[in-house]
Amino acid sequence: MNDSETDSPSIKALIVFRENGETDNLFVPILCDAIRMAGIDVRCSTKEFWDSDKHYDIIHFQWPEEVVGWTCNDPDIIRCLEERISFFRSRGTRFVYTRHNVRPHDANEVIGRAYDIIEEQSDVVVHMGRYSLDEFAAKHADSRNVIIPHHIYQYT
Repeated sequence: MNDSETDSPSIKALIVFRENGETDNLFVPILCDAIRMAGIDVRCSTKEFWDSDKHYDIIHFQWPEEVVGWTCNDPDIIRCLEERISFFRSRGTRFVYTRHNVRPHDANEVIGRAYDIIEEQSDVVVHMGRYSLDEFAAKHADSRNVIIPHHIYQYT
């Protein structure tokens, strides 16, 4: 047997975040780099979430506003979000959500509903501290939660 016959297939992951890399928050780019160094095939893209039929083992949400649009007020996006999650789940995809905040200060009803859906549909919710985990678990008793402390930013 050669190495390719004994290696398990690579995990394919999608982090739902802008693909152009233009961001003032380095959290996701640093996370993607670390995941790649662990040998996982990871992409950062909102377009892949909405338009692709590719199979992903894991889809990782960061900010729900990133998925639906930071100022979205189109209520139809909620149905579309539910349909896309259902589509990927039917193909065996698991969902992770990193809970950066409870809700944005200026969230409208559509953004608030996007948060609800992503929180309800995630298989695991990542928290960066005990307060977030305790507050979330009190509202979502059947949720699976983990604390992963916020990494230290490295400037290059």
